[in-house]
Amino acid sequence: MTHPTSEKNDNLDYEKEVRSIYRERNSRFFKTPKNDKGRGLAGWGGLIVVVIMSLLAGFIGAIIVVNIWQSSVALPLTDKPVRTTVALSPEFNQQTVGYFSKSVVAVFVARELKKDADLLDQAYLWSESLGQGLVLSSDGWIVTTQAVVSTASKNLVVSTDDGAVHAVEAIVVDPTVPLTYLKVKANNLTATAFANSGGLSLGQTVLAVGKNSQNIVPSFYVRRLSSLTAKGAASRTDLVVSSEVLPDRYLLDQTIPQGMAGMPISNTRGEVLGLLGKWEGEWRAIVPIDSIGAIIDGLFADKQVRRPRLGVAYSQSNWLKTFIPEDIKLAEGAILLTAGKLSAVTAKTPAAAAGFKENDVILTVDNQRLDRLSLSAAIQQYRPGTKIEFTVSRDGKTIKLNATLDELVSKNLIIISE
Repeated sequence: MTHPTSEKNDNLDYEKEVRSIYRERNSRFFKTPKNDKGRGLAGWGGLIVVVIMSLLAGFIGAIIVVNIWQSSVALPLTDKPVRTTVALSPEFNQQTVGYFSKSVVAVFVARELKKDADLLDQAYLWSESLGQGLVLSSDGWIVTTQAVVSTASKNLVVSTDDGAVHAVEAIVVDPTVPLTYLKVKANNLTATAFANSGGLSLGQTVLAVGKNSQNIVPSFYVRRLSSLTAKGAASRTDLVVSSEVLPDRYLLDQTIPQGMAGMPISNTRGEVLGLLGKWEGEWRAIVPIDSIGAIIDGLFADKQVRRPRLGVAYSQSNWLKTFIPEDIKLAEGAILLTAGKLSAVTAKTPAAAAGFKENDVILTVDNQRLDRLSLSAAIQQYRPGTKIEFTVSRDGKTIKLNATLDELVSKNLIIISE
């Protein structure tokens, strides 16, 4: 049995030995002389500093390890709403929202100018707008969706970020994409850049900016992308579309309040992905606008939209996979099908001249695979008159077909005034 006094003496000797080790360590690191009674407190201070620095280094290292681990774990995102809340940094708020909001406009039915009318009756309130849109050029070209403007049955005006009201002089309805272009007589409007669709990813943070009141501060909504390949289908025939209709939509993980139709949506750099549209009754779809680049010169020059035409009807394999048994294997691409009034290959079109047939599967367009983009979106990257090589799967064999796109011109150009 160990004697208590002996155990106590052993502990004291151990503590003396530990203090001696720390004094030697401190003398090396902090130049504290050994056995210097006048600097004993300084030696302990050095020890405290070492301990604190060690704790800080360990804490910082733990944060770095956690961040590296988080960045390596993929977000479990699907086409279903993610329902996440994203924190908005002050820099994001002040710079991106402030800059981007200058390009947002509201569209109204023009008020009748009556001499004896009350001034309040002539006011244009953002909350009463048909919807919103985006400035395309400093000299007055604006884009909105066809849910906001599809005809010119009524005179329209546009209110810009500075509160000015401009009469709409011309309306051009896109024949392929559900977009409408408005021209107002204005100068020095603020336009913004478009985002590259190839750089988009599931879970990416996006920003919807608009106004629903006369407040100077715009309304903004931070969301995430929950789908990049959405295609609505209320019936089987809806799964088949014409190559001259752009069905592509991006989906937001959460809805946007009503009254924001046509609201521009951007990435965190203020580059626009598209305009807000409706999806299955909810305002959470994005109509892409990257296809505008191919028609913008003709739009500005002669107020017309010229779109390329191929002349097929198809269903994308990734649209069908949800609705067919798993044991049926589909090649990744666009399957040419006949549905309703749509023919798989329209007569007297580039597709017919190139030799396309029903049940052909278009795998690539000029070596670009159709894994995310629809066939329509791939075609819209080209100008009319362009010759394109298609890789096609037919009866188990892979063949090459070449087609020269012809032209589809907007017929509903409406000049309201010059």
